[in-house]
Amino acid sequence: MDLPAQYTQQYQWRDWPRAYAVLPNLNGKRVLDLGCAIGDQSRDFAEQGAWVTGMDQNPDLLAIARRRAIPRARFIQGDLSQLGGLQKASFDLIWSSFTLAYLTDQAAHIADWQHYLKPGGYLCLIEVADLLAHAPLPEHWRAEVLVFYRRAGAAKRYDFMAGEHLGESVNASGLRLRHQQTLPDRELAFDGAAPAAVYEAWRLRLARMPALVKDLGTAFVEDFLATLRAPTHRSDSRVHLVLAQR
Repeated sequence: MDLPAQYTQQYQWRDWPRAYAVLPNLNGKRVLDLGCAIGDQSRDFAEQGAWVTGMDQNPDLLAIARRRAIPRARFIQGDLSQLGGLQKASFDLIWSSFTLAYLTDQAAHIADWQHYLKPGGYLCLIEVADLLAHAPLPEHWRAEVLVFYRRAGAAKRYDFMAGEHLGESVNASGLRLRHQQTLPDRELAFDGAAPAAVYEAWRLRLARMPALVKDLGTAFVEDFLATLRAPTHRSDSRVHLVLAQR
């Protein structure tokens, strides 16, 4: 299964209706979808009447988004850490889901992104925290996982605790924090044995993480996947949402 197909499958496991419920009315509004991938959320916003600009760095994913010919949506390639090609103070909502962790210095990026909001505009961010916090993974792995998190952050590859920091980063940016909550997630934050499709999605995700295999080895991957299949499986990972206003 290629990456676009994986994104399509993952869409069903996220609680998008609960996330969208915290947003203002988008009819006729301008929305910037940062890290839009194949355009699933951009489509949802356009269906609510918004005019959407989706931005991503991956040209292959953008090609798929464009082929969908979503009314009122356009898709552009760009560096999410440098939005200089966009007009400042021009969007009613900036949305970014499961993207900010890849930028690692989230407070600085939020502080920059807010300049592209109209006065009174909203910023909505969704990120996961502690992605690999699943039990009953053998206890000796926890310390090694935390070391791996620190190495990934230091190398600016990925912030595995990004979700926990969203509210703090928003407050530091000068935006007003309007709402925060955790979201249910049938892939990232579920209890009980993983269904076959979720298990396979995790197997593919770990295969896309060569640094993890290098640092923790195939033994970790095997133990982690076995944990997902355990009837007593429990996830301590959490998906966080914050809504802020300029």
